[in-house]
Amino acid sequence: VMHPGPIQVTESAQRDRVVDILVGAFFEDPTWACAFPDAQTRAEHHRWLWRLAVDGAVRYPFTWLSASGAAASFRLTVNKSAGEL
Repeated sequence: VMHPGPIQVTESAQRDRVVDILVGAFFEDPTWACAFPDAQTRAEHHRWLWRLAVDGAVRYPFTWLSASGAAASFRLTVNKSAGEL
């Protein structure tokens, strides 16, 4: 197993890479395949969904990307303003 290297908080400019990782990771996932059953349009639908989620998370320090660009993670939080973090 290859280690993805150091992890950093994602900058807004890196969000496309995070979205690409999530689209690839969940494309064949059985749950998401049921949500987006058409394999021809699934990546487009995933991209829309994950972009929405990442855009919501990247405003805060809750989106991470490995230095190698091979791994990403994010967390959405509710009822928090930037001043409360």
